Amino acid sequence: MEATEHDGEIVIDEVVDIEVYVREQKTVPLARAYRIRIDKPYYVVEVPKMTGRQILELAGKNPPEDYVLRQIIHGQPVKVEHNAVVDFRTPGVEKFKTMLKTAQDGTL
Repeated sequence: MEATEHDGEIVIDEVVDIEVYVREQKTVPLARAYRIRIDKPYYVVEVPKMTGRQILELAGKNPPEDYVLRQIIHGQPVKVEHNAVVDFRTPGVEKFKTMLKTAQDGTL
């Protein structure tokens, strides 16, 4: 595993699968890219943080306003607002789930 230093942090030169790191109870490092799971598919992103809107768009959920995003943290769903920033290195962030909004969600 190759590593470099950036702003005092070690950056590993590989794709980190956050689901595996959480399952193995390891701290997710700063990396070249991250493999995240949204619903069933996996996506590789080259940034450690994204907004809820960006995650929905990556998953092809357009328009994002029609969808609710939840991140699964230690097995529990937590709603992510569209403008909220999700840091993939946050301990316990496993994967993401999307749902089409319904009348109970207040818009459709």
